[in-house]
Amino acid sequence: MTISCYKSNLLITMRKKELKEKIEVTPVILKPILGFNPPVYLTIIYSVVIILILFFIGFLPGIIKSGKRVTFDSPISYSSVVVDGSYVGTTPITVFLPSGEHQVTYSFRNVAQENVTINVAHPLFLTWLIPREQEVTSSYYLDDKSFQSYIRAFQDEIISYSAVVEYNDVTHYPPLFQSAIETFLSAKHADISPIETFLMDSSLFITSTEMLDDFTKALSLLQNVGYDVSSLQSISQKIALLFDNQNHVSEKISASTSPLKTTQSILKYHEYFIDGIKYEKSSTTIGKQGPLSYPGVETLEKEITLDSFNLSLREISEFQYAQFIEENTYWAKSNTKNLIDDGLVDESYLQGIYPTTKVLSKTPIRNISYYAALSYTQWLSKKSGKIVRLPSSDELEFAINNSAGNYQKSLLNISNDTNPVALLGGVWEITGDEFIPLQRYLNWDVSDKNLINDIIIKGGSYLNDTSNVDKTSIGVLKKNQCSDTTGFRIAWN
Repeated sequence: MTISCYKSNLLITMRKKELKEKIEVTPVILKPILGFNPPVYLTIIYSVVIILILFFIGFLPGIIKSGKRVTFDSPISYSSVVVDGSYVGTTPITVFLPSGEHQVTYSFRNVAQENVTINVAHPLFLTWLIPREQEVTSSYYLDDKSFQSYIRAFQDEIISYSAVVEYNDVTHYPPLFQSAIETFLSAKHADISPIETFLMDSSLFITSTEMLDDFTKALSLLQNVGYDVSSLQSISQKIALLFDNQNHVSEKISASTSPLKTTQSILKYHEYFIDGIKYEKSSTTIGKQGPLSYPGVETLEKEITLDSFNLSLREISEFQYAQFIEENTYWAKSNTKNLIDDGLVDESYLQGIYPTTKVLSKTPIRNISYYAALSYTQWLSKKSGKIVRLPSSDELEFAINNSAGNYQKSLLNISNDTNPVALLGGVWEITGDEFIPLQRYLNWDVSDKNLINDIIIKGGSYLNDTSNVDKTSIGVLKKNQCSDTTGFRIAWN
């Protein structure tokens, strides 16, 4: 056993010795390059690599695309910004601009404009990682006159947004009230009356919780700098009742109603005439009691006193409108394109209708706009020597309340020489009143109705379900909109 182990160990030792003798390690020796020893040129190579990495990562992006993120702002909220002739957005807006000189124009519609030249520096290092920023603010402030035009434009926007009663992820409401107040405060105007009038008028068009919240925050901005907004806050609180889901109900009005007094009347123009009925001065209530909510308060019950007025028994007919356009070719069907370009009608003007004086058509004229109806009354005023106009919404509702006629389910007017026909049904009838959502609820009027593009129509049409239209119902129509179910009748004093 001992001899055997000894031999094994001896063999292992010999093999290791043989293996060790066979392996020879040759040392690596770097040769000089261009006379530089290895430590020198290796240092140079490593330095160049590091420099190249820094260049490609830190500087090349800045060389290729150098510039800054420039934020444009203005004391005038929602100012448009044009850079080098290209529109980039409304303030505040941030855009990337390449380095160099740029021409910037701030403007707000036709109210204010300022041209400035800015210079964007040429940053290089790590611009992709650390974007350079620059702020540019317009120095233009509105004077008292231009501020009036400014808030007029904002009121126009508020009226447009009042048509939307619910907002979501797609439809957004911008802070219009707050922006107007911020602009007012930035210019330090001494006279607060224009902004008070703006807030009073615009409150009549608050039709959603988003608009109400904007209005309330705008009042806080004024209050925080010392303005007395207690009366406006009372309005805000009253409007809030419409959206608190507490089922408030309007109070019943107990008003004395004057006895109805009417006589027959005729409006003559040359050899023609229009039958009418004259209502004597009267006091009564119109509208209806109901929940205090929006929509709903547009038909709120109210007490009215009407001066005496005449109302045509029927809607203006195709024949009567043909007489008008024969003498006023501007309103002819052949001139529709020019009427559209002038913003007075839309593409449906007289569509499918061919008014002519050669046929005595008593069918109500349709597919005409508010502007067309208004022009007709002005023409008839000159022809008759009377003040002819479109009836007010209150006058039409008063006439409907005192009419015994049934709902007209066709365009064919039943012959009647003593009482108005088709006050309900037939066609929706254009009134002379603009649509103001909270007018009946807040019980005041706007100071400038020229901004309002919606008018009230009354009475329903032959196509409406009679269960959905009653004496108080109102419809809304754009002033240039034409509809196959809309016509008009006239009133005169």
